Amino acid sequence: MPDLTIVLDIDASLGLARVGTNLDRLESEPQEYHDKVRTAFVELTLHDPQRYRVVSASGSIDDVAHRIQIAVDEFIAGRSA
Repeated sequence: MPDLTIVLDIDASLGLARVGTNLDRLESEPQEYHDKVRTAFVELTLHDPQRYRVVSASGSIDDVAHRIQIAVDEFIAGRSA
């Protein structure tokens, strides 16, 4: 089991808009499916908050990468304290 799992959280409609028109089987599922998947992942993080970090995936790639780096740095700092 990994020590840290980053969950990238984004509104399902925004995430699907980023994919564009070349949808695979899962991306072709209705909006309700994607909303349920998002909810399930967020709920999963509540059961083991020491392991999971929820990072907003809205914004630019650089914004998201920066948020991930902060989450990882905070995790590492917490382990060495």
